Amino acid sequence: MNYPSMLLVKPGEHQVYAIRLDEEWETHPTLPKSDEMPITLRAIYEVTQTPEAAQYKVWTGRVESYFYNFSLRQW
Repeated sequence: MNYPSMLLVKPGEHQVYAIRLDEEWETHPTLPKSDEMPITLRAIYEVTQTPEAAQYKVWTGRVESYFYNFSLRQW
């Protein structure tokens, strides 16, 4: 379902979401086929103002994480 919800992550704790970059993902530009690939990742979370957001007092705005460097490996 698509509805506003929340998850509280207390200081010092974390939440992990598994992401599988399989053949169904559309990436632009295309990910190269190699054993290991360095990437830079940043999370952006944005909620736009809508009548429903105003009605239910949902936070609206944009937040961005720091940049993080990783290496992707194919399994």
